[in-house]
Amino acid sequence: MPTIPKTESQNVEFKESWSDEVLKWVCAFANAQGGELWIGVRDDGTPIGVRNAKKLQEDIPNKIVSSMGLICPISTFDHDGKQILKIQVSPSTAPVSYHGEFHVRSGATKQRLEGNALTQFLLGKTRLKWDGMPVDGVQISVHPDCLYISNVGGLPPTWTVETLLGKHRSQARNELVAATFYRAGFVEQWGRGIEKVRLICKQSGNPEPVFQVTGSDVMVQLKAAPVTPPVTPPVTPPVTPPVNEPVSDTPLNRLLALLDHGECSSLEIRKGLSLVDRNYVRDAYLTPALRLGYIEYTIPDKPHSRLQKYRLTDRGRAVLANLIQ
Repeated sequence: MPTIPKTESQNVEFKESWSDEVLKWVCAFANAQGGELWIGVRDDGTPIGVRNAKKLQEDIPNKIVSSMGLICPISTFDHDGKQILKIQVSPSTAPVSYHGEFHVRSGATKQRLEGNALTQFLLGKTRLKWDGMPVDGVQISVHPDCLYISNVGGLPPTWTVETLLGKHRSQARNELVAATFYRAGFVEQWGRGIEKVRLICKQSGNPEPVFQVTGSDVMVQLKAAPVTPPVTPPVTPPVTPPVNEPVSDTPLNRLLALLDHGECSSLEIRKGLSLVDRNYVRDAYLTPALRLGYIEYTIPDKPHSRLQKYRLTDRGRAVLANLIQ
């Protein structure tokens, strides 16, 4: 029977019970030196056991493989009548993410990597530098009302602009750059880049991008939304300015106005906005607002909890206050 370590360390983590949150620690060990996860052990090293150890031993490997592509040996053993699980995680030579998040083990703690720390980690794992990544001839031309981006290479032989704008199989021209963005969680799945660009243009109130294709070149024109000249306010101000409705009816403003009345679940948000498509609400409303820091989870440690709700942050309230002045 294996001996339970006395304390947590760089390579040892204790968990009293299993939940899918523990997968973040698997990710952290894989991105560092590897380690052992002991399930059914208190932080002080006291074994308390777990229920359904046999079922967990069958389920956990599938969850690890499906979420991170890792194979981790799991063993079960009896300690004074208590069932203890041990998950052995080997270090990974490639970056490992869990639902687009990168975690790493540092001492006896887990850290989530973001910003420059994430950039340095990814480049360190791939042993590359940004200036060493090959890129084709990209040209950018900035005009007062639009932006042109041109990339040498053209489309695959049988493709047209209609193919590009529809559902299609991705063919990465620069696999190193594409793989880095995928591992960083910026690419949810291959073949959705154009779709997301069009969606972001729509969210921001700009016209759809225009694509022009020649034999050896692809150019996209990104037009700016027309600017409405300011209107001179009337001499007599309105009796009561609106206090509940945002000035501009964009997805983010509608979401902020709805959450101004209190916390809402995903279902309550869809009902409040009179929308049905869950994926559209996530992509056009929730994800942009979360990234901008306008809203936050009510249960931040469990983003996929069935009890999860969303609420305004101080930054979101400030944005809403400016909109309704």
